[in-house]
Amino acid sequence: VARLADGSIGEEVLCCDDVYGGMHRLLAQVLPRQGVKHRFIDCTDPQHVLAQLTPKTKIVHIETPSNPLMRICDLRGLSRVVRP
Repeated sequence: VARLADGSIGEEVLCCDDVYGGMHRLLAQVLPRQGVKHRFIDCTDPQHVLAQLTPKTKIVHIETPSNPLMRICDLRGLSRVVRP
């Protein structure tokens, strides 16, 4: 959360679309005031996440198991596609 709050104008956060309400509020209501953009995406498929990355993407936030739907993300697969 500290890294998110330190975001710069134009940066983007990709976040799983099934996320805890507090995180949803932070991304949807607080960070836009600082110029940080966000997109909620399905993070259960690493190839889908890879396709959503842009040069402005600085953080991919996932929760696994997700809240409230308890979906599972492939952490190993995600780390392979998001690491340079």
